[in-house]
Amino acid sequence: MSVAFLILILLALSPHVVFGAHAYDAERSLASQPPISIAAFVLSAKFSSTTLQTWQAEHLVIVIYVVLTIFLRQQDPPESKPVESRNKTTGEADR
Repeated sequence: MSVAFLILILLALSPHVVFGAHAYDAERSLASQPPISIAAFVLSAKFSSTTLQTWQAEHLVIVIYVVLTIFLRQQDPPESKPVESRNKTTGEADR
């Protein structure tokens, strides 16, 4: 499972590394600075700050969604059946 998550993280970061390095080189060329390698970009402060900003925003949205789901859930909605009741008692067919 850890290997699978590591692979997913690497797959998620790889486009950020490639396109971020390209965009950073474009910024550097406007300032008449030489381009840097992808490895140098990964070790730069620009990469870490943009990665953390992006992930912070995504995690913030997930936390807000979870918190709002907990506190704003509807108590005893008429559309839902009781948790302990089975499909046979509520009239729904088993699927």
